Amino acid sequence: MGGEDFAYFAEKVPANFVYLGIGNAEKNTTAGLHSPNFKLDEEALPVGVALHATIALHALQDLGGLAPHKAEL
Repeated sequence: MGGEDFAYFAEKVPANFVYLGIGNAEKNTTAGLHSPNFKLDEEALPVGVALHATIALHALQDLGGLAPHKAEL
């Protein structure tokens, strides 16, 4: 099970689980999420935001609630 209770939700509705790589040895951000040493490399945030926004836009298109568009990242 890749994401705790997430797998149970994914059994009921279409779902994806995405790991966004934020490890950067030079910035000492390689500790895991549940570690007390966890640190976030904030340079990864724009990539994560773009990823989630793109997924949401594609889902809306698939549901017929949004006209097709061309996204540039």
